Amino acid sequence: MLDDDEWAVLVEAHRSGGDEASRMAVIDRARVERGLAAPLPLRADATAAQRKLRHLSVGYEMFTGVAEADPNLVWHHVVSQYGPPCLKCAKPLRHAGDETCRECGTVQAVR
Repeated sequence: MLDDDEWAVLVEAHRSGGDEASRMAVIDRARVERGLAAPLPLRADATAAQRKLRHLSVGYEMFTGVAEADPNLVWHHVVSQYGPPCLKCAKPLRHAGDETCRECGTVQAVR
């Protein structure tokens, strides 16, 4: 999951312009500032969506260490979009007011 600071970098890249070079420049600047490894090159068999949204996949992998083949899924990997962590398994609750964890079934204490 991405924290809000990491997500802000991806949003900045997404809004920075219409071409891949300008979007990837934002990602590369954040990578250098944080001392992170350079991304792998784009695969030759990448789909049109993977090419257009490469900055999302690259940024997500850069921050989390997890490769995401579908860049559209990155929009759902922002921790602040979910509730607090479960008291037992620490997975984020789906919503702030959830009383039961959907991952392990633990009923949460009154907050």
